[in-house]
Amino acid sequence: MSEILGFIIIGGILFFSILYYIVRGAVEDGTLNALMKYESIKNHQNKSEYDKS
Repeated sequence: MSEILGFIIIGGILFFSILYYIVRGAVEDGTLNALMKYESIKNHQNKSEYDKS
């Protein structure tokens, strides 16, 4: 019984550590993409304001 409990605990630790790195990578990529999109929109707005004046 204790062997099964040990496997469950070790499996849980491995699962959540792998999940953590996957989620962390996805959040980094999403943040970077959002910042690049925001910069692109800001540059487009500044360019259109410059063209008006």
